Amino acid sequence: MVKYNTILLATDFSEPAKKALTEAVRLARKHDAELHVLYVDVIALQGAGAFSDPPIPDYIKEMNQVSMGADQDLALNYGKSVVRIVRDNSEAAGIVRYAREQAVDLIVTGTHGRGVLSELVLGSVAQAVVRQSPVSVMVVGLHAGELHTRCVLAPVDFSERSRAALVQAARLAAQGSARLVALNVVDFSRVAHPEELDIGERERQAREELERFTASAALPLIAERLVTVGPGAGEILRIAAKVDAGLIVMAESGHTPLERLMLGSVCKGVIRSAPCPVLVHREILAKEQRAAA
Repeated sequence: MVKYNTILLATDFSEPAKKALTEAVRLARKHDAELHVLYVDVIALQGAGAFSDPPIPDYIKEMNQVSMGADQDLALNYGKSVVRIVRDNSEAAGIVRYAREQAVDLIVTGTHGRGVLSELVLGSVAQAVVRQSPVSVMVVGLHAGELHTRCVLAPVDFSERSRAALVQAARLAAQGSARLVALNVVDFSRVAHPEELDIGERERQAREELERFTASAALPLIAERLVTVGPGAGEILRIAAKVDAGLIVMAESGHTPLERLMLGSVCKGVIRSAPCPVLVHREILAKEQRAAA
């Protein structure tokens, strides 16, 4: 059973943030969770007097009703909402610090889905939060459809991180009586000499490994297993559209920052262009809390 007691929505009042708000409220209602709506006031943008108490802009004054122009049919005056404004040197740092202080269970944020060049120059708050967050992060893109769990797609790379994400995807699918599709992409783009490989043999091996992997995860429902060949992020996005996925659940890549810069990241590519919300699953905080107990 998946249960979120405290959900943090990070907002900048953009269109993607409004879509993220809609999903955060739906999740809060479903889980009867406390919803924290957070705006980070960036110190670097303030100039003189930046360390005084942050002023409250006019467009934030009515936030106690959590009504910022999102889908009004949802009656977004959610009663269990907490509104906070914090000041930090970056949006991502403020979001992550607040999540730790409040021990939230899930962060929900929007993303503009910028291209590679824009991200290199401007960075991406959503991707920085995913990298630094102590808990799972749900990212809602500007072009993402409405979250639903008729089909949950779980891309796996056979790592322990992706095993935990697969189990979480299965729990969510079981709660929503949805299909669960476990996907492994045989990606030759990172192989030095792909022309020397037997693609058919690699696919066969991947299918066998995927069968063992899903069986060893002890899932609460039977997962449909799918193996495809192609670039990782591109294939995940193609399959998500093909199976009409309402949610993608995956683990963040384990690459180092240098490897992310040189090779790119499958997780980053999926977040940028996903046709549905993406839940980047992480269990670090839960493990830390158990160890401290």
